[in-house]
Amino acid sequence: MKDVKQLIGLIIFISLTQNLLGQPRSKDYYWGVKAGAVFPTNLGRSDDEIGFKDVASTGFISGLTAGWNYNERLSLAAELNYQYLPKKESFWNVESKGTFSANYQSSSLLITGNYHFSSEGWRPYCGVNFGMHYLRNRIDFNSKYNGTDNDASIDYTATEWHPGFGCQFGTMVELTKNTQLVLETRLSIIPYLKEKMVPIMD
Repeated sequence: MKDVKQLIGLIIFISLTQNLLGQPRSKDYYWGVKAGAVFPTNLGRSDDEIGFKDVASTGFISGLTAGWNYNERLSLAAELNYQYLPKKESFWNVESKGTFSANYQSSSLLITGNYHFSSEGWRPYCGVNFGMHYLRNRIDFNSKYNGTDNDASIDYTATEWHPGFGCQFGTMVELTKNTQLVLETRLSIIPYLKEKMVPIMD
């Protein structure tokens, strides 16, 4: 159970997305774009632990997807996504010591697989995803003591590649013969992600 709890404790975000999928001539292949909201979460962490929800606010996700319908119930797809989450103002409150800005960004290349419970009309589905995430955390602190011995100003950017996986569920709605609207909720997990402490003041 230790590994499972550790894994749950490293959940990074839940994303609500909408995909407008335009299918070309063959129904076997499809492509589309997505846009939606990203919500940081502290799932799996105790109240005395700092989680992603404590330091980041709701952000957005956008991306491209291309897939293949193996049959009427199974589909596979590749996704390229970008996410941006701003800092949480209540946590990063250092106005008495200077000006501060921070954000959390990530780009991901994922493979997804879905099982569809229906082959026509409203098509609810569930599935899994896995791939690589490029994480970028930017911190910029300009101390009010800039130029003095007490200057603790810092301009710091941390970047890392991490594997991740997750699950999703949603439904597809046919708008036209070649166009579908997809409403999806996704839970993404990046395991073994360690915190990095960057001092910005004495």
